[in-house]
Amino acid sequence: MLESMGSKLPKQINVPRSVPNFKEPIQAIDLHGFGDASGDGTSAAVYAVVYQEAGVSQGIVEAKRRIAKKGLTIPRLELVSGQMVAKMTHNKRGALEGLPVRNCYGWLDSTVTFYWMSGKGNCKKFVSNRVADIQTKSYIQWGHVSTTENLADVGSRGCYGNKLPDQWLSGPEWLARPQDWPEQKVLKSSKESECEARPMKRELYKGAEIKQDAIDKLLEKHEF
Repeated sequence: MLESMGSKLPKQINVPRSVPNFKEPIQAIDLHGFGDASGDGTSAAVYAVVYQEAGVSQGIVEAKRRIAKKGLTIPRLELVSGQMVAKMTHNKRGALEGLPVRNCYGWLDSTVTFYWMSGKGNCKKFVSNRVADIQTKSYIQWGHVSTTENLADVGSRGCYGNKLPDQWLSGPEWLARPQDWPEQKVLKSSKESECEARPMKRELYKGAEIKQDAIDKLLEKHEF
């Protein structure tokens, strides 16, 4: 079995130590986080697009994968991947303090997650807590990307090393060309989104409070 697994590993992987290609001042940096989920795991990957006078460079700065928690629906797992993107992008932005980080973007292929993140619907606690946490990073601009262009799909479903797509280390070519970004979808309610609707009942609240559950504590323990 070990021999079989070894045959799936590439003979060599070259990873640039520096994202910028030019030895000159950086004019601006944009961060792009991608998130995805499957029944096997949740994944997120963050890419930096660096603008310099001589040209534009882009490359991966961090990627993580978590085994999917049993019993969670795919829409819930997709929301967890969105939370991973938000936390990782937030931390990368903080790590680059002092550099000209201009914009932060998050990309997901789940329209259900987008519907929840837009603040529509009165959702159950699992969803509402994560949406509230994501919304605290209000500077992140979210967009929809197709599954075929979502590189986090590589991590959520798993991939042999010798099958890694060419764009895994650099990110989609369109990142530096906003005019070529994916067309955005109109958000609509669906059976999946309504499954998380909170039953209507009279409740008294002393104030808004976000309580952590096991997944939140795991994310905090393994800081992004």
